[in-house]
Amino acid sequence: PLAHLGRAMDLLLTVSRGLSGAQVCQVPARSSWTVQDLKIALAAETGIPRAEQKLVAGHGGLLDDWSTLGSELEHVVLMQISAERAQALASVKACGDALGKLPKAFRCDHEVVALALRSNGNSIRFAMGDAKNDYSLALQAVQKNPNALCHLSEEHRTNPRIVLPAVQQNGNLLEMASEALRENRDIVL
Repeated sequence: PLAHLGRAMDLLLTVSRGLSGAQVCQVPARSSWTVQDLKIALAAETGIPRAEQKLVAGHGGLLDDWSTLGSELEHVVLMQISAERAQALASVKACGDALGKLPKAFRCDHEVVALALRSNGNSIRFAMGDAKNDYSLALQAVQKNPNALCHLSEEHRTNPRIVLPAVQQNGNLLEMASEALRENRDIVL
């Protein structure tokens, strides 16, 4: 499956398991590979499907599937997520509104909600618990779709950092802002 990536490998990555830190394997790789390419190799080596893999660089940063490995990477930590979580992430990635059909646990999950918002800011209406009240998710929602302001809590509709980007894109949304912000000259103008 990796034949299209060429044969000359210039990295030997040590892969360890989540919290235990136990070494799982060493994988020959190319610095030009994406993390997704590495996941293909790891699926072949470990039997863990790509969708159930989360990879963390040795320095602690979560690796994005489409970022390039680079020549400095020597160690990755492999964390396996449940098949249910992998399915939830795949569902909201394909359609943000799929968030509304997921169990409450996923609708409260920051990562799942954030991924849903990438495709549809209005998906914030399906978020629950801490995710519904999270500032960064509220801001992400209105930046993706200013109309998401309609689905935010009163607390978020009093925050000028959330309201202003929405109102700048659609002045009619001023009516969704708190009364104090509707009277705020910086927001109105």
